[in-house]
Amino acid sequence: MNSMNAFIFLRKHWIVTLGKLSVIVLVGGILFSITVGYLNLFEASLGVAIAISLSVTMEFISWWFLYHTIRCPICGHNLSRFKNGNKMAIHHVYSALTKGSACRCCGWQPPEIKKES
Repeated sequence: MNSMNAFIFLRKHWIVTLGKLSVIVLVGGILFSITVGYLNLFEASLGVAIAISLSVTMEFISWWFLYHTIRCPICGHNLSRFKNGNKMAIHHVYSALTKGSACRCCGWQPPEIKKES
């Protein structure tokens, strides 16, 4: 089975990419700000503040879309929540969706994505 099975089938793989990109923006932005601050082009603290705020914003958008937009195409149940409506821990959500776990209400599973050789 291919990784990110449910993310790919539901066309939500950009959520994972945005979460990873937020870490890259944070680390890269801090390093860039320190370098540019050392060269006295602008204040390093301003660049670090921009990098942190951009990274936090990207991570929040990723989190919000993960918990509010991933739904079963058959019954509409939110796949990032338990059957009683409580939110799953984020690592359980990623694990369940990458493994292609079944919907807790109707049992729907994303079809297996076959790799072309």
